[in-house]
Amino acid sequence: VVSTQRQGSLIFVFWCSLDRPYRCLFAFMDSSDDDASGPKYNPNSDEEIPDDAPGDVKIYVKGGVVKRILETGHGYGKPAKGDEVIVHYVGTLHDGGEQFDSSRDRNEPFTFKLGVGNVIEGWDIVVATMKRGERAMVTIKPEYAYGESGSPPKIPANAILDFEIELLSFKAVNDLVGDGGIIKTILKDGTGFDKPRPKEEAFLNIVGKLQDGAIFIQQENHKVVVGSDMCLGLEKVIASMKKSEKCRAIIKSEYAYGSTGNDTLQIPANAELTFELELLSWRKVEDVVRGEVTRTIMLDGHGWDSPNEGAFVKVRYTARLEDGTVVDSRFAETVCECTVDEGNLPVAVDLAIMKMKKGEKCLVESSAAYAYGKTGNTQLNIPPNVPIKFEVELVGFEKNKEEFKLNNEEKLQEIVRRKDVGNKLFKLGRYADAFNKYEKSNRLFSYEKNIDATTKEKVDNVRLSCYLNMAACKGKLTEWRQVIEYCTKALEIQPSNMKAYFRRGQAHLELTQYEQAKEDLKKALELDPTSGEVKAELKKLQQQLDAYKQKQKKLFGGFLSSNPTALSS
Repeated sequence: VVSTQRQGSLIFVFWCSLDRPYRCLFAFMDSSDDDASGPKYNPNSDEEIPDDAPGDVKIYVKGGVVKRILETGHGYGKPAKGDEVIVHYVGTLHDGGEQFDSSRDRNEPFTFKLGVGNVIEGWDIVVATMKRGERAMVTIKPEYAYGESGSPPKIPANAILDFEIELLSFKAVNDLVGDGGIIKTILKDGTGFDKPRPKEEAFLNIVGKLQDGAIFIQQENHKVVVGSDMCLGLEKVIASMKKSEKCRAIIKSEYAYGSTGNDTLQIPANAELTFELELLSWRKVEDVVRGEVTRTIMLDGHGWDSPNEGAFVKVRYTARLEDGTVVDSRFAETVCECTVDEGNLPVAVDLAIMKMKKGEKCLVESSAAYAYGKTGNTQLNIPPNVPIKFEVELVGFEKNKEEFKLNNEEKLQEIVRRKDVGNKLFKLGRYADAFNKYEKSNRLFSYEKNIDATTKEKVDNVRLSCYLNMAACKGKLTEWRQVIEYCTKALEIQPSNMKAYFRRGQAHLELTQYEQAKEDLKKALELDPTSGEVKAELKKLQQQLDAYKQKQKKLFGGFLSSNPTALSS
């Protein structure tokens, strides 16, 4: 039953049936009614808002297509343009109810391509709104059906049509490059959201055919490296798949093996290829340090948590050269128990562990800089400047307490711990890593304002030590301007610190800023008149000044004597 009700200038359309309550379908403005004094619509009334439930009505193209849901569908996906859809339907004339067609009577589902003009426009509009399993009664006006011409003899001109449509299933069809060169049809939806990326190892069931049906490859659990040793079209298809997804892909020759073909696979020139693929799994590769360290997951861990800085970890690892030679197997079977990010492990392993889950196994590929560096490791017979591959297993871990959970006393202990780790890394020659530790130590109390005088004094002592050590790290890295910066910060805490003046004076000297160097070094000597290193640096300064004056004299002396009036103006 359909009825209308006016409230002011709004007209509401209602319907009810034996199995559904009285519901408001939609409302529209009656522009002929200018009387604003009538009763107004109350948005807080008990009238239900339509949802995707049986009995709900959806209106499209200004009422040209109206859908009433009889049974709700399932899942989230809906078919898109170009998808292959499979439906059952019964078609009747709106006036009189005479049936003119039925796939159910034929017991033969109807298959068509959506959105490409294979069916009347009203169908293209409404089927695109349906989910798998949804059944709906659809009313389509003539302009979205057969129009003025009708479809004789069963459908007269200007006929309104009713269809009961059930969307049985659909196969998503994707034009991956937009020019029809790679057409992918999903046969079975995958799970999750992740997809393989270039350089990752994918495992799949694969069947490849030529246009005449000849099979050129058929393998199960076939391993490929995405983007390597495959045609561009196949790379794009695999990179678009989800885990457990099955699909069919038609790849034109320009995205396959082109005019050369592939002798190994016996693919002729200019061949169009068809692949049937099932993505079983893949090994995820992620950047730990871009361009320096990558991590390939060989066995997924469990849980969501990962070790943080300062966590106590239990790990096994093996180090290999690129040719596979094992160079460190001390902890291949024996569990190494240590604190992460304290210099106990190679840097690449430290960084990778902080991304791993308990029980995870991964392959860590590292440049020399994040492995054993310029010096290598003589005890392990690791040569200098060599990339290393680490096989790492995270057996277990206990997280360090998160920064935001620390009280002031615990924060004080943590900044001392970080400073001590920095000292350890400095002694190992890992100056950049040591600098980072000192910086993190100083940052922990940077926003604390409400601390007592005793705690502040302790914090300032640690911060002073860290600033001096940060300057020492930058000196080792010959970054002299930053040496000056951190010595200045140290002097803000303790204006009479001899080391700060001395190191800042050294940095000024390296930058040939002689006056500033002289000033700082003299101040350092005042603070420690017995310091031999300050006296040696002042002597070095004087020698450089003398050499500079001699150079200036040679450069300008002849000029002045041959042209005595050059400066008189």
